[in-house]
Order: sequence, then C-alpha cells, then structure tokens
Amino acid sequence: MIGNLLFNIAPVTKIIFQLGYEPKDNYFYELTDEQYERLKNDNFDISSTWYLILPDEYKYQTYEALVVTEQEMNDLLEASKVIERYCDKSEKSFKTYEEKLNFVSNLLPPIFTDSSSYKKICLKIVEHGKA
Repeated sequence: MIGNLLFNIAPVTKIIFQLGYEPKDNYFYELTDEQYERLKNDNFDISSTWYLILPDEYKYQTYEALVVTEQEMNDLLEASKVIERYCDKSEKSFKTYEEKLNFVSNLLPPIFTDSSSYKKICLKIVEHGKA
C-alpha cells in the first residue's frame, strides 16, 4: 500500500494539481487507431491501452490533450479518491473541486503543488542576528 502510494499515487496527485480539475471516469477515452499510430510514430510503446483525458468543458478545444496509459488512468482515479478522503475527513463543506484542491494543498508537502496554481509560499521567520 505505502509503495503504491509513494510510487504511483504521489506523482499523479501532482498532475491533478497541475490540471486543476477532478479526473472522472467519463473523462477518459481510449485512443483511436489514428492516435495510436501517431504515438507509435513518436516512439511510444503502444502495447498497452492509452487514454485521452478530455473533460466536458474542454471537449471542443483540440489544442492540446493529456494522454495516459491505463495504469496512469487508474492511478489518477485513485489519487482523486485520496483527495476526496482528505476532504471528507475534514468535515468541511466544499462548493467546487478548486476549493478541495486549495484545502488539500495546505495538507500536503509543497512538492505536490510546486508546479501548479496551488503552489504555497513557505515563509520562514528569521530573527535579527539569528540564521
């Protein structure tokens, strides 16, 4: 369990903070034959199943899309459950997923949020004459 958390869930939790939205089952679409061919031409291993993450609000914007393996998809969904558990245990009320991410960002080490808009600035108080 701890190994899975550290090696699989931690990296994708960071991705959720970068995305800024909750990955849901219905946001994942298996690649088309043409998309698999494009991956193959870009030297990706296509022996596993790959998915495009496409949230409802971005369905008609085709500029850039995130593509993940089936394992990464499952890890993203599991990381989302971890974020939900943090929120449920807090007994606070959240209106949006952004509020949940803001709340959880204060509970996790900065490494999870450092490359996202949820980055927290850590201040260190230095007393005069002391380092």
